[in-house]
Amino acid sequence: MMKMRAGLLVVGLLVVSWAVFAQGVRRDGKWEVKIETDVNGAPSGQPPTTLTQCVTPKDVDDPLKVIPVDPSSGCKFQDHKVDGNKVTWSAKCVDPDRTGTVELIYSADAYTGATKLLVEGMNFTFRYTAKRLGDCK
Repeated sequence: MMKMRAGLLVVGLLVVSWAVFAQGVRRDGKWEVKIETDVNGAPSGQPPTTLTQCVTPKDVDDPLKVIPVDPSSGCKFQDHKVDGNKVTWSAKCVDPDRTGTVELIYSADAYTGATKLLVEGMNFTFRYTAKRLGDCK
């Protein structure tokens, strides 16, 4: 179970990385992202994870260069849609087989959203709260 949670966290971080680059309403700069995890609708008992990312204009030109892709995850992102400040897409991963959806809503200096994954009959939800801290140094 611990290995599965670590793998799911990697997918969650991957999704956050992709989200920062995949939409057109975000700003360059240093971003702080807080991730909270629910399992089958209840808090997972794991403390929230917070990460910091620097997003540059060059990163936007080729977002796959900056995403920490775990080759063993076998994740594919598809059905990417932007509707105003809302960004959605679906994910399909292997080993273990995982499917899910992502929805993020952006403002100029923040975003909120969630990734929902179905893994071996269990529903995992990663809730995101992010804010722009300023320029990258």
